[in-house]
Amino acid sequence: MSSNPDERTFLAFDRTLLAWVRTSTSLLTFGFGIYKLLVQQSSEPGSHPILEFVSPRFIGIAMIAAGFIGLLMAVLEYVSFARGHGRSVRQTWFSPSLIVSYVVLMLCLMILTGAVVGT
Repeated sequence: MSSNPDERTFLAFDRTLLAWVRTSTSLLTFGFGIYKLLVQQSSEPGSHPILEFVSPRFIGIAMIAAGFIGLLMAVLEYVSFARGHGRSVRQTWFSPSLIVSYVVLMLCLMILTGAVVGT
């Protein structure tokens, strides 16, 4: 590993982006899980009072959207940081951590679109 401070800073920023990928994936899966749990509870008598005001579908969509927006902001910040520190376009847009981010973003977008458009 290089002792260059700029390289260490870039690697730390890379780890931060991967932490956002993990957080976004967690929000995506929690959105599914909470939706399924609340749908099951709403069909039972004496369900949770929050279900009178907010639908389970809305809560699931909100969590998936939060994961998508958070990861999108992290990707944009990562790219801005990399370009500001003199990284080439290839190094910036095609790093392994960004490719993983793109896959998770597309997954979130497909699921979010299906949840909003579908019934």
